[in-house]
Amino acid sequence: MFFERRLVRFKKNNKGLDELLFDNLDTYFNALQAGSLPVNIKAGFIHREPYGVKAIDQKGRKKPGMGKPKEARLYIFPDTDTNTLHLITVGDKNSQKADITDCIDLVKDLKKNKGS
Repeated sequence: MFFERRLVRFKKNNKGLDELLFDNLDTYFNALQAGSLPVNIKAGFIHREPYGVKAIDQKGRKKPGMGKPKEARLYIFPDTDTNTLHLITVGDKNSQKADITDCIDLVKDLKKNKGS
């Protein structure tokens, strides 16, 4: 639910930028489905964050008529224990610090609740 709310707000303020992020997410997801481990997937649009979180950006993608897109990040957590790709949040450079904090909190909760 958190991700969906953030995505709606992001899309409203960043027309078309979400499509670029999801194109790169699709590339990442296809590599996972092909059997690659998250740690082995390398691309210019993937950024490592604390606690195994990955940030997918818009690099390498262009949308006709959009001009140069501003920097944005789609934060994910590839959980290798459950083979689940968690979509955590999406934001731009202005929200980056808070976004990473949200990601860390979510991953800590996931790991804590695994033992429950």
